[in-house]
Amino acid sequence: MSALGDKTELLDTVGPDYPLKKRALMQIIDGARCFQAMVPIRDGIRLNTFVFLPESGGPRYPVIMQRTPYGITSPEGQNVTDCTKGWLPDSKAPLRGSLLRGWREIVSRGYAAVYQDTRGRYGSEGEDHVYGDDATDGFDTLEWIASESWSNQYVGLSGSSAGATTALAAASQCHPSVRAFFTQVGGSSIYDDVVYEGQSIQMERLWLWVARNIPGLSASHREAVMQRHGLSAEALDASADSANARYTALDAAQQANPPFIDSEDWMRLPMIGYPDFSVWQPYLDEIISHPAPDEFRARHNFRQTINVPGFHVTTWFDIFRPAYWPLLPIFKPGLATNGYGSDQTLIISCMKIISGRVIRTLSGLTIGSKGSRLRLSMSQRFSMRPSHGSQIRRTTSPMIGAMPSNGRRLGPFRSGCISLAMDA
Repeated sequence: MSALGDKTELLDTVGPDYPLKKRALMQIIDGARCFQAMVPIRDGIRLNTFVFLPESGGPRYPVIMQRTPYGITSPEGQNVTDCTKGWLPDSKAPLRGSLLRGWREIVSRGYAAVYQDTRGRYGSEGEDHVYGDDATDGFDTLEWIASESWSNQYVGLSGSSAGATTALAAASQCHPSVRAFFTQVGGSSIYDDVVYEGQSIQMERLWLWVARNIPGLSASHREAVMQRHGLSAEALDASADSANARYTALDAAQQANPPFIDSEDWMRLPMIGYPDFSVWQPYLDEIISHPAPDEFRARHNFRQTINVPGFHVTTWFDIFRPAYWPLLPIFKPGLATNGYGSDQTLIISCMKIISGRVIRTLSGLTIGSKGSRLRLSMSQRFSMRPSHGSQIRRTTSPMIGAMPSNGRRLGPFRSGCISLAMDA
């Protein structure tokens, strides 16, 4: 069983004790086994999930879980329940994407990879609430992983941008199986880092992001919107077209010099109840209806309860870079309840061009009580191809590793230029 498309029942792969109600078809693809499952969440909603297992070893594996609103298949939005189409990075941009380097890199190092569409997105059921459900949905998914015959109940969380935010949301729930996380350029408090950074509302992040992501809303989200507003399918599609046109105008005004102020849209649109956005994403109105700290906003602050080690990676110029300064000081010795410590390492990357070469410098900071040792290669060299101007080719690959003071490690989890060692 080595060719793409060969199938066998999952029951035969994971052992005779696997519950009959969980039977699924296992696919064999490119050195891995994979299957798709609709994972049940506490309110009955089911989330579209892909599991990729190494072709050998086991039967139980450590797990890397990645959840994203951007789709888990390639091309995005197509074949959304076909695990053989699971997302892999574009060869032209190998370090881009909320799922980072993809399932192939994970399983080749002996881990199981779990991909999941977040609620209301692509193949998952329910309504998308813009991170509002990612803490509890992440916890329930971890519960499901812990119950599976292929899991050894050691889980790392990983993701970039929105995928980093969902990882931090899941980490905030302190599930006992979570051992570490890697997050790249994401927010850990939806209000402080995304909506009201600096206590000034960030409408470009809300309107533009919501409008751009309408195509990824799932069929169940679409049905709920139609019922709520009494809209026909045609009227809903017209609303999507209007939102897309509004996005184009708003984005163009953002690129102007000076930006925004010559745009009637930016200067005059109502913040709440604007139909181009609030029809398709009514939760947007809820988010910006809480200008002062309250219980609703507190539910969207994920950083106060995280109790496991993690790597945070950002750049000096990313919109989420300010999110990391308030995150690091909260990790105190008393917060570590899992026996592994809660040391956090922040890596800041900065790119320079020197004599035709791109030099990426990395600065590291570790905060914690257990004396994690940080190994850091201080630069990463790229050569720029003269054709097409902006194409970059990596010529060396640094490794960054963190080893807790007890010295036990399961092996490196590489993501981009990061290697994260999880305790075993």
